[in-house]
Amino acid sequence: MSAITLRDHPGSTIVTDSVTSNGLTKFITDLGGKHLRFKRGYKNVIGKGIELNKQGVDCHLMMETSGHGAVKDNWFLDDGAFLAVQVRCGIAPARAPARCSGARVPRKMFITLLIR
Repeated sequence: MSAITLRDHPGSTIVTDSVTSNGLTKFITDLGGKHLRFKRGYKNVIGKGIELNKQGVDCHLMMETSGHGAVKDNWFLDDGAFLAVQVRCGIAPARAPARCSGARVPRKMFITLLIR
């Protein structure tokens, strides 16, 4: 989800819960985003994203390691079906040989994310 979000919203802050790894931070920053770890609990993570946006910080994705997550484009709702469609639509351009709009995310990154 981070790769898809940053393709569509370069430089966005991504909020996750506190137990995420330094590897995720590197992944996000390598794609040009900012990573903010916050308290555990999906309501805390989503609430922090809403708060950041109210403060003028561009934050389009809030994800907890349990799989709960929300995006700004879906009114910050914890909606697994919406996230699944976003992932599916994000994979399609990576598999296509033609260039897609925005930054290209290598297919290997998507496959790695799906396996994990």
